Amino acid sequence: MFTPQDTDLQAEYAASLQHFAQSIIEQQPAAAIYSNNTLGIHVQSLKANFAVTHQLLGETIFMALTQVYSQHYPATHWDINLYGNQFADLIASQINSAQATSLPWLSVASITSIEYGIVCAYYADDDHQQTGYQQLIGIPGAKFLNKAHKLLADHYPYCDFPSHWLPDQAIAIWREGIKIKLYQHSKINQKAEVINGQ
Repeated sequence: MFTPQDTDLQAEYAASLQHFAQSIIEQQPAAAIYSNNTLGIHVQSLKANFAVTHQLLGETIFMALTQVYSQHYPATHWDINLYGNQFADLIASQINSAQATSLPWLSVASITSIEYGIVCAYYADDDHQQTGYQQLIGIPGAKFLNKAHKLLADHYPYCDFPSHWLPDQAIAIWREGIKIKLYQHSKINQKAEVINGQ
């Protein structure tokens, strides 16, 4: 048999449960705002890191891919500037999509890989510049886009691009002071030996 005191406790417990449930419901918009802000920050980071890719794909396609990437690929590094390490893979995978023939996906993905190498080199710690060194192996089947070299050179004026190169072959990217160097073929091995020897 319940006493009046037990009934009061039950009423208080029920009220506390209701209050707890209400607070969760009220926090849902805040969680959604946080989620949207995080997504927005990731999208903006991809736009900053892959400006040439953005130009090659166009606004609509690029933004659609950044939304997908931001939703399915969480950041793996504390520095948001380094976000997008698998973005080239997502772009390359579009050769298996319904839009497979709409764009030269592998060529664009190759440029995206180069851009990410530049990003890594640019944000390398001044005390650990070797971490900016990348050796990128070109994506099989990628053909060089004629305008890509000019777009890269125009967008990254602090980079030294070789006069003759093919982005579907191995490229070395590293930082020397405030300059970023990109070389391929025999110069890669030469540079790699210098870096590994330090």
